[in-house]
Amino acid sequence: MQNIVDIMNLILLIGIIQGFTFTTIVVIKNNKNSKSILYLSLIILFLSLNNLQTWLVEKDLIHLNYYIDYLHVSWNIFLGPMFYLFLVNYLRIKKQLKNIFLITILVFILSIVLRLFFLGYIKSKFETAQFYVFLRKYNTYEDMFVFLYTIPIFLFSTHIFFKQKRKFKIILSYDNLKWIRTFFLLSSIVLFFWLVVICLNYNFTNIDANYFYAPLHFGTSFLIYWLGFQGFNQNRLMQSRILLRKKINENEAIKICKKKVLKTEDLNDFKKIEKELIKQNLFLDPYLSLDSLAKKINTNTNNLSKLINNYSTYNFTDYINNFRVSYAKKLLTNKEYSTYTIIAIGLESGFNSKSTFYSAFKKFTNTTPTQFRKAN
Repeated sequence: MQNIVDIMNLILLIGIIQGFTFTTIVVIKNNKNSKSILYLSLIILFLSLNNLQTWLVEKDLIHLNYYIDYLHVSWNIFLGPMFYLFLVNYLRIKKQLKNIFLITILVFILSIVLRLFFLGYIKSKFETAQFYVFLRKYNTYEDMFVFLYTIPIFLFSTHIFFKQKRKFKIILSYDNLKWIRTFFLLSSIVLFFWLVVICLNYNFTNIDANYFYAPLHFGTSFLIYWLGFQGFNQNRLMQSRILLRKKINENEAIKICKKKVLKTEDLNDFKKIEKELIKQNLFLDPYLSLDSLAKKINTNTNNLSKLINNYSTYNFTDYINNFRVSYAKKLLTNKEYSTYTIIAIGLESGFNSKSTFYSAFKKFTNTTPTQFRKAN
């Protein structure tokens, strides 16, 4: 068991170093970051501080009495509020928990003051062995309080994300937010195990608390660092897409050369469909389907499918992707968009992922978007 705890502590130390490195890079290298990234970096920072003090105590690198009096602080009380602030800023919705940061700071300071004075007083009344038993109970109660403080904020954040999508419909046009859904799922699992650990630590005081908390610290660290990585990359991609779309809208609509089709009795109908598809840029909708397109142009799916198959020489998916690739090629060869990432251009061209963009682009051009941009 001790070997497992040692491995966990080593992983914890690596995570601590990564956490401080990540926060430092964000502060120094990205001085114009959005608020969402600022709160995201604070999540990493507070988790790293919490894990650092856990690691220092476990390794006995600081004197225990000094730690009791001055260093034991509940940094994890900030995790829930910082995630909430990250979420509402990333989704660009109005904050509904006003002054949550200020309230959390006040609660945090109060917890430190109570620990300093209350434990200082109790220590003078108990023998050392009795005091450490009481101290463990106190730490458990404090951890329970932090848990109860975090749960309502987490539930409220969940409510906003899953029940109030109308408030961030614009963001959904840039990001499908699947990664945040995954975070909520994993967080629910971690919160459940946190509650289990609190109960175990409270009832089994004869077992070293690190045996309970080491796996939890590991799981929490992995989750938060994963959020930092995903959040930072997704935010950067979304900001790039927002600027790119704004730039496109400021210019005249990018015209796409129509495909030549054979003249047949249904050619006029097909031309009308294609004209409407280009005029309204319907192909830029990443969720466009045969059924949704048929409804938008007031026809039925059978007729639409027949026209596309007969006059475009493509099936529906390839027919739409051909417009998207043509649109992406225009952006990739336009100097005004040279500073935007290839992924952002692909997503703004109507593709719903990097893989589908690269696959379709290669299919229609026999080259990758990266190679195409360099060559042109």
